[in-house]
Amino acid sequence: MIVFVITGQIGDQIRVRAIDNFRVTEVKVSIHDASDTLVESGLATLSPNNIDWTYDATTLHSDLAGTKVTAEAKDTPGNKKLETVTI
Repeated sequence: MIVFVITGQIGDQIRVRAIDNFRVTEVKVSIHDASDTLVESGLATLSPNNIDWTYDATTLHSDLAGTKVTAEAKDTPGNKKLETVTI
């Protein structure tokens, strides 16, 4: 599940709730514009509750229509799961 507040500003927080029967070891967040060009990507940071992961946007992106936010969670055995939300 991806929960985000994205206004296109640097510092926007994208929160990902990643739950797995094995431990989630990594969450990568990618932001693509409407033409599917990568705007930015990076690793999210695990929150103290050990369920939510937070990614802080680092790039100014003012044209949000059609923007896609993708979270890729990886667990201990190396399995990956993707979820994409289009704005």
